[in-house]
Amino acid sequence: MMKFAGYFDGEKLFATEGELESFGNIQMLGDLLLFKRDALTDKLGIMHADQYLYTDAHLVVLAFQKWGTDFFKHLQGVWTFVLFDTMERKIYLSRNISENSSLFYCSNNAVLYFSSDTTYIQDVLGDDLEIDSCEFAALSLRLIGNTPGKTILKNMHHVLPGSYIAVDAQMNQVKSTIPREPRQAIRFKYEKDYFLAFKSLLADAVIQRVSHVKKAGLFLSSGLDSTSVLYFLSNATNANQQIITYTSVPSFTDHRDCAETISEEPLVRQLLADFSGVHSGFLPFHEISFMSMFQDHHKRSLSYPIVHSNSFWIEGILKQAGQDGVDAMFTGQMGNYSISFRGKKKIRLLALHRLIFFLKQSLPGRYFSKQKNWQFSVLHDRVLKKYLTRQGLSNIFEQGCNRHRDISSFRKMAFERLHAFASTHWSILSQDHGIRVFDPTADHALKSFLDRIPSDLFSKNGIEKYLLKKSMEGLLPSFILKNRYPKPQTADLGRRLAKENFLTEKVEILMERFRDSPFFDMKKLVSVHSELVRSKSRGRQHVLGFHLLYMISLMDAYDRISRRKKGARPIAVG
Repeated sequence: MMKFAGYFDGEKLFATEGELESFGNIQMLGDLLLFKRDALTDKLGIMHADQYLYTDAHLVVLAFQKWGTDFFKHLQGVWTFVLFDTMERKIYLSRNISENSSLFYCSNNAVLYFSSDTTYIQDVLGDDLEIDSCEFAALSLRLIGNTPGKTILKNMHHVLPGSYIAVDAQMNQVKSTIPREPRQAIRFKYEKDYFLAFKSLLADAVIQRVSHVKKAGLFLSSGLDSTSVLYFLSNATNANQQIITYTSVPSFTDHRDCAETISEEPLVRQLLADFSGVHSGFLPFHEISFMSMFQDHHKRSLSYPIVHSNSFWIEGILKQAGQDGVDAMFTGQMGNYSISFRGKKKIRLLALHRLIFFLKQSLPGRYFSKQKNWQFSVLHDRVLKKYLTRQGLSNIFEQGCNRHRDISSFRKMAFERLHAFASTHWSILSQDHGIRVFDPTADHALKSFLDRIPSDLFSKNGIEKYLLKKSMEGLLPSFILKNRYPKPQTADLGRRLAKENFLTEKVEILMERFRDSPFFDMKKLVSVHSELVRSKSRGRQHVLGFHLLYMISLMDAYDRISRRKKGARPIAVG
């Protein structure tokens, strides 16, 4: 994805990064890749023989001139751009519906600044960066996240997927959602027809994306989402195209470890034996340190200032793919939100893990086990409740407090917000590494289909991922379809963190810095760290390491912003 940045002063549009293109009275700056150009050129009255005379940007301008702001619903593809009508002196900031993209903006001294990442906005705001305490509190709760369109900074916003913002010469802003076709429920007589339609849509989503690529890379695990993408990707490529898969494997192991139980490599190698012409890489990432990732991360993105447990291998794979000359990477991450977890989940009140949880609460013991509510938010519970109530999120807070996080309404809301974060984060990583990242499981047509089919198709007869498993029967081997527990590609996270000793040092520094903070609950931070050090279970280490990195990332971001200028105001609690 191409980086771009610029500003609008009410009279003219200026580009500080990227190329500003002009088509008569229309100017455009951004990143754009159209799918299904034939359908668009037909609507525009352009003959098929002549469509290659028009760039994607030119087609977008012609569509705008023909349909006005309704033109967005005629576009299919990946885009994030700013369009300027010089006659009307109005600009439009837009972002596509479902693919990975990002566009940030802020207003300062009657000028609108915008950028595809946050670095330019940070430079513009300088010492005026100010934390929005309500949004900071919301982000500390991973399944809630920021209010749509907002960030943890008061004066920095971002354009939501599938929306556009019109800004006139007086800096008046009007936010709109891209019009979508009316949605009607889809009901087939035979269940197999749902499976056929799903496969057709996912295959088409892959074809539209890979047709622009000579050398494709794929984040591959033994999970159903990425292996399904692999199947359709291998069928969509021709002899002139190449596929390279990348899988993260544990680096720090000992003689007690069994590869079949801690590593994705055995199953993935077994799977790839059925795919001729696919090259593979199994990467241990010995040299990557979390300390260096924290040092680099704050320069990139203040929209999501999190170093998480997967960061080292995601960025490691992107770096390796760049060295291998990969044009675009494919992932199936959004399948977790669009395919796998859309069905209603039954709350198992007598589940063993709930019984253990209540027993730990009732017995004398560690502070960590006594936390009833948001034990993985680094803020005091009283602070969380106050800010969430102020933001109208008190009901969501209570849903989290009662431990029933898997109820349908809460899960749907949480994953919709996570999708907005994930697609933005992937876009920023794409720009940093110079490789576009596609996710066909987030395709708009596919997602629209999934939204309209019966919900019991996602979990049925005790089978999780029912739709995906039934659709891929006969296409993927049974050991993949029946693989209930894919191994985390961070199976050695606990040993990585222990070997580096980074977290212990960081916790001590933050403890000293915020020991008496009325905002941060340092007992939570220390208790999670203690549980991580104490735990011998790899699975438990993975969960605790993920949450501890999240907590430290937020505190680190706050510390850096508040220290940016001398005498910066801390977050007010009163």
